[in-house]
Amino acid sequence: MSRNPTRMMQKDKLRQDMFLIGPPGPLRRALNESKIEYVALSKDVTDADLKQRRELNGGTSFYVDQAAVRAAIHGRLLILDGIEKAERNVLPILNNLLENREMALDDGRFLTNKEYESIKGEAEAQRLEKVSDRFLVVALGLPIPRYTGYPLDPPLRSRFQSRDIKPPGFDTQVKQFVQLIGKKADRDVVERIVSVAMVLGVTSAGDATDGNSVNVPEFPANVDGAALILRDFKAIRLRFLLDTLYPYPLLPTCDPEQRSIIEATYHRFGLLETLIPGVNQCPPGYRVLKIERDPSTQPALTADQRQRVYTAIVTFQHDATEIRHVARVASGPNALGPAEFFIETPYSTQVFAAMTIIHATGQDMCLLGTTKGVGKSALIRHLARNLGYTIEYIPLYRDMSSRDLLQRRATTFSGDTVWQNSLLVDAAVQGHMAVLDGIETLGFGTLTTLQRLVNEREVRLPDGRSLVSPKRYAKLMETRQWSREEMEKKGLIPVHPGFRIVCLARAIANGGGAGAGGEGKAGSWLNPEVAGMFKFVVVQSMPLAVRELFWVLFTFPDLCAHVCVRTLQEEAQVLESLSPGVDTTKLSLLLKFANRLREDSDETIKMLSNALSTRQLIRICRHIAFFPNESLHAAIHKVSLSRFLPSLAREALETLMRENGILPNAKLVSIEDLKIELLPSRTSPEFLRIGPITEPVVHGSNPLLVPKVVFYENPAQTAVLMEMLKDYQLGEHLLLIGNQGVGKNKLADYFLELLNLPREYIQLHRDSTVQSLTATPAIKEGVLLYEDSPLVKAVTKGRFDGGM
Repeated sequence: MSRNPTRMMQKDKLRQDMFLIGPPGPLRRALNESKIEYVALSKDVTDADLKQRRELNGGTSFYVDQAAVRAAIHGRLLILDGIEKAERNVLPILNNLLENREMALDDGRFLTNKEYESIKGEAEAQRLEKVSDRFLVVALGLPIPRYTGYPLDPPLRSRFQSRDIKPPGFDTQVKQFVQLIGKKADRDVVERIVSVAMVLGVTSAGDATDGNSVNVPEFPANVDGAALILRDFKAIRLRFLLDTLYPYPLLPTCDPEQRSIIEATYHRFGLLETLIPGVNQCPPGYRVLKIERDPSTQPALTADQRQRVYTAIVTFQHDATEIRHVARVASGPNALGPAEFFIETPYSTQVFAAMTIIHATGQDMCLLGTTKGVGKSALIRHLARNLGYTIEYIPLYRDMSSRDLLQRRATTFSGDTVWQNSLLVDAAVQGHMAVLDGIETLGFGTLTTLQRLVNEREVRLPDGRSLVSPKRYAKLMETRQWSREEMEKKGLIPVHPGFRIVCLARAIANGGGAGAGGEGKAGSWLNPEVAGMFKFVVVQSMPLAVRELFWVLFTFPDLCAHVCVRTLQEEAQVLESLSPGVDTTKLSLLLKFANRLREDSDETIKMLSNALSTRQLIRICRHIAFFPNESLHAAIHKVSLSRFLPSLAREALETLMRENGILPNAKLVSIEDLKIELLPSRTSPEFLRIGPITEPVVHGSNPLLVPKVVFYENPAQTAVLMEMLKDYQLGEHLLLIGNQGVGKNKLADYFLELLNLPREYIQLHRDSTVQSLTATPAIKEGVLLYEDSPLVKAVTKGRFDGGM
């Protein structure tokens, strides 16, 4: 490792640009200590992000120098991180700057390395700009094709002096691990953890030449996060540390051959700890007893004296020894307490303890659901409420660019262009908890542009300002003798010490980040770069605790009675609490059926099990609790969308329901009784009754927004309207699915007309985007404004939103 800085200093002396190629992680960035201009490359980066960007101020258009130009003029180090992710037509604009130190700028200036002191007047007339002799370019990239990305063009590659940055060796990693833990570190434990990391890292390289070799996912090269947890929690279970770093064997996307190799490696170094592989994430061995506000100190101020830093005292207790451990953790200013409607179970208590331990060590985390609807959002709300955090919820989508994660371009009322901070940046400055929901949907390379923010708590914003870590901010003020006003003038903003990033993702999703230029297989978004950014907590459906039961039965026979009761009652406790009054017989049948689906190894049955997530089970239970005569058979068909399943899957679903005692009921409402009535009369309605379901009619609605349609009532569509009214009473959102021309619009409009509900309408099409669903751009008096879309108007004013 010591040779890398030496070789870089030699290249710096020779003024040769460098290309550092190596595995994912912060190591390559750590080798650069200088005045830098940093560019995180992705498919969204354009020439304007590298050269100059046009802005408007006071009715005048002008250009603002970007990273490459600033580095060239001021003699800084230009770092191009993720060079394999940039589009092939973007980086060639730097060819001349790299080879000859020359570049033509959009504002008419020309960068040159020639000396022109003797003809300075003529040079200024020709708008020549001298490139500093200290200017240097360092590109950071991954080896292709071992990793996913675009190969470097030969003309561009020839401009660099390349160096392969090897991952740290065994002795180096052990030494670093021991230094982080302290003098009382158990060297045997450290060596076993590092050995697992190195063995699985080598296994994933794919050195075998035969086509039958198994490609095991790569273990992250940086295991410092495990050292931080082990430093503060000495009795933590070692398998839990591995699971937070390397979640692959816990996921349904892991092949049996891959899982066998991974578990064999764990067993070789005494870190397996389970008899059945892939059951669930190993619990940490601690539980949270209480969380209270730190009474010993007054809230401190951040380095710029603008925000307060709050802390809380968390008391942990070890499961086996019952020894208590007290930790001071970052928190928010809000009152501490559990989240509303959150039902604590033994399983959720384990997950909550794991999340709190990761948070206590100052690390960002990712809640990784094995499927949808397993309670990730509920768990993070529970964590935030217990620690007093304010959540900045950021839904992600495929078309979101890396720039959208940080700032958005807007205009003032005078027409000037400005940059508005995203919720992520606001959370970083104010010390909130940023929840990135759906990271698996982002495009290739978009999430990895946040690596520097996650690992070093630093990032360059599109408006030219920089977020820096609080330690570096304080160090700059001390060493440079800069005041807070000078730091602000230079565009340096400290990241709040309490800032945390929590990502939510589904393991089995294909995602948009699978590869360069195409989709990948399920789970391919979780590449080595993403795996090295966060600590992972795998969240599974509670019925999977039955597998835990088998493990405990074999391992601890004395605990059989206690675990049987806990396992069989855990999900029933949640469903009964959230669905008061539910029929216990139907609930028992539903849980038995759900467990049967989730424990089956058949691929068709697995596909059906995804429809019975915890969220859907709660929805079914609320339905049968509110409507006691509702058929459980019909409710399961409804949530599984059985009408649209292949015939084989539909027959399998029907067979399994029959085997588990879930049979169809006779029709509860006859055709004669299935009528639409407005009571007391249609001219002055107060109530709507469809069959046995009654709902008050809304008064005071804007008549211009209430649809008026010609509708001919018939038994088939009246039955659909009755089901819509049931879901409306439960507060559910409605989705009408059917072939073209079957009357979906008519049904929705007539339903609103009967209840006198106002409507907002959106016509969806191929080019509809997330932006168009939330805001509508408009230019008024030369100013670009964003008006609320019909969806936002419906949300804020309590209207129905209809989309087609």
